[in-house]
Amino acid sequence: MGDILRRKYKLLFIIFISIIITFLIYISLKDNKLSITALGDGISSGYTNNKIDGISYNDYLYEYFNNRRLLKYYNNDYSYKDNTIDKLLNDINNNSKKDDYILHILNKSNIIIINFGMEELSKISIVDDISLNDIRNIIYKYDLLLNKIQEVSDAKIVIISAYNNKYVSKGYIIAFNNELLNLKNKYNFIFINIIDLVTYNSGMYIDHLIHKKIANMIINSI
Repeated sequence: MGDILRRKYKLLFIIFISIIITFLIYISLKDNKLSITALGDGISSGYTNNKIDGISYNDYLYEYFNNRRLLKYYNNDYSYKDNTIDKLLNDINNNSKKDDYILHILNKSNIIIINFGMEELSKISIVDDISLNDIRNIIYKYDLLLNKIQEVSDAKIVIISAYNNKYVSKGYIIAFNNELLNLKNKYNFIFINIIDLVTYNSGMYIDHLIHKKIANMIINSI
């Protein structure tokens, strides 16, 4: 009788330990999953020179991590054509339900991918000459945005550089990227420099092949 009870308790103990181990593995895997938020303009959303929505590097990232069951949460509500840092800062600063929504998104994210500047610079160039003040104005807003994000989130931040296109000369692209890099020490973000990836672009936007390469650069960096 005693042996039977000992075997029974031993079996129960093994089952109990197995449950604990399974639970700990589940918690570990859950905590290691990524919560990704994409912030940006038409480039970030995959808009094309043919004026249609295409596949962006964010879409490739979603597919990559989701297929590997490494994605806990993904949001690209604030990644769309004609979005600007001004609009995003307004969303963050205004006193509305939308304000609570974006602050909640930023707070729950552990990776935030940002792409602003290229679309704005290209649109400025279409109607007027770009100046260094135009570049510094965008960088100033980047500074405000990054400061706001770090107030509510400890997420790893990834920023995509500007690239060559027919609207903005390479000198201004280099100047913009250098000004952006000056913020790196302050905010410790990951900078994905794609200036050599896009050697020339006949329009404002990039194709899906470039987007896929950008996604791979981000994956390798995080």
